[in-house]
Amino acid sequence: VRARALFLDRENLLWAGTETGLYRQSAAGAWQRHPASDALSGCMVRVIRQAVDGAMWFGSHRCGVARLLGEQLQRFGPDAGDIGNHVRDIYFTDAHTVLIAT
Repeated sequence: VRARALFLDRENLLWAGTETGLYRQSAAGAWQRHPASDALSGCMVRVIRQAVDGAMWFGSHRCGVARLLGEQLQRFGPDAGDIGNHVRDIYFTDAHTVLIAT
């Protein structure tokens, strides 16, 4: 599996974005495929960020953006008329504003 993005979250857990979804390294050091990967299969995750509220945001090369809060994954992309397919970066200006570079 080839990592396209790496991110260390506030709990010091390392996330990896790949062509087949998301992986997270446990505190013990073992890599596990994250359950959200099923909804992101084939999306090539290229950007990983964490918002002020703790939500994880993922930008992809093929499927727009996804937001993971707890176990709830919400996708935003061209099908919903939100943004384009190819996300290059995600930036938070404050707790309520997300900027997405496409």
